[in-house]
Amino acid sequence: MNAADVKSIEAIKELHTAVTEFRADAQDAIASVDLTVRKAHDYLSDQLKFWQAAIRTSEEEVFQAKQELAQRKYVGFDGREPDTSVQEENLRRAQAKLRYAHDKVDKVRLWQRRLAHAVSETWDGPGRQLAALLEAELPRGLALLERQIVSLERYLALTTPSSSSPAGDAPPAEPAAETPS
Repeated sequence: MNAADVKSIEAIKELHTAVTEFRADAQDAIASVDLTVRKAHDYLSDQLKFWQAAIRTSEEEVFQAKQELAQRKYVGFDGREPDTSVQEENLRRAQAKLRYAHDKVDKVRLWQRRLAHAVSETWDGPGRQLAALLEAELPRGLALLERQIVSLERYLALTTPSSSSPAGDAPPAEPAAETPS
């Protein structure tokens, strides 16, 4: 077994504490990113539902405008064709609203694909690797550090049972050389 030149058990304890804090912070960050990604997916899904409902409403408005225009086009008893400009304008507006809703659905679907691609390309792989490291490897490393700290403290207790200074803080003082008086 290799010998270690340990100067301070407290430094190892501080490392253990820092790694533990890093693990908690990293897990919080992963959860935050996952939540943000989920919120983005949910937002786009809600937008898709909204615009699909707008399409259904717009289709009904187009149907209604066509019905009104068809009813208005009947020639009256006097043989004159009635003015249908208002109904034609209503139909144009309803059709424009329908096209706008279709465009929005297409854009939302495009953004859903882009988001899925971006998340898969930039987050899924590295994020899952970090999560696996935090869940499996880091606890093993922390457990190893804990065992090493306990071993060092036991070793120190065996080698310096009468020492009153904290373990490993300073090297033992050299005996003062006697000077002739």
